[in-house]
Amino acid sequence: MMKKRSFLLLLLVCLWAEVQAQSRVHVSEIEERNVNGKKTIFVGEQKLNGVVYEDYVSKKLRYTVKDGIKEGPYELYYPNGNLKRRATFKNDRYDGAFEEYYDNGQLSLSTGFNQGKYDGPLIRYYENGQIQAKGYHRDGEYEGAQETYYEDGQLKTGIAYLEGKKHGLSVKYYENGNLKEKAHYSNDQLEGPYEHYYEDMTLYVRSNYSEGVKHGEFEMFHENGRLKRKGYYKEGKEDGPFEIYYPSGVLKRKGYFVEGRLHGESESYDENGQLIDKSMFKNGQEISSKKSSIAFKKA
Repeated sequence: MMKKRSFLLLLLVCLWAEVQAQSRVHVSEIEERNVNGKKTIFVGEQKLNGVVYEDYVSKKLRYTVKDGIKEGPYELYYPNGNLKRRATFKNDRYDGAFEEYYDNGQLSLSTGFNQGKYDGPLIRYYENGQIQAKGYHRDGEYEGAQETYYEDGQLKTGIAYLEGKKHGLSVKYYENGNLKEKAHYSNDQLEGPYEHYYEDMTLYVRSNYSEGVKHGEFEMFHENGRLKRKGYYKEGKEDGPFEIYYPSGVLKRKGYFVEGRLHGESESYDENGQLIDKSMFKNGQEISSKKSSIAFKKA
């Protein structure tokens, strides 16, 4: 009989110890230590099994710990008592559904995690409930179409990704809905035709890229649609003849570049098309200059 009572008493002590280990612990009572390279939560000298909490007047923080490691539900709250973040931990890393909220209760972010990395659809919201951004992640990297929006719901940007790198069509829009920029990417670098527009959709810049740098013909336009500058690029440096024009369409200057430096004859004109200067350049340095009689008269 005595042995039976002793056994029962020992069992109760063990159960009580387990209950205590699984109890709620204030965040001020825990200590995070590095154990074999892993962040581990202790209470005293024991690895925690239970729920960590912190409160304002209302609750502030709740998460579950198993054998010293975050495991299970996690919740964080605003001072007004509204939920700020809801997630799940697995082996001390976010895993599964993940949500964040504004302090008014409106959802601000909805996504998922897999072993601590973004994985699956992701949607961000403005405080008014409109979608701010949406896209997809795979193993922590952008994958497929990624879009952002203005607060009124108008599309702002659309970019295609492949394995975390920009790849394919990229577009940007003004808030009025007009196209701002159109480009193409390959392996995270600009590749092929590029166009940039004024807000009224008048073309501003038209060029070409190869492996992330300008290559080929380049054109820039005034807001009235007339040509402003024309030239050529080779591997990111201006190379070849160039021309610059006034908004009226009259030629302002022309010359020649070699590997990004002015080289050879360069001429400048006034707004009436009259020659005012003729210079010679060598490797970017001016070696001679001759002002026209018109320029002297204006002076």
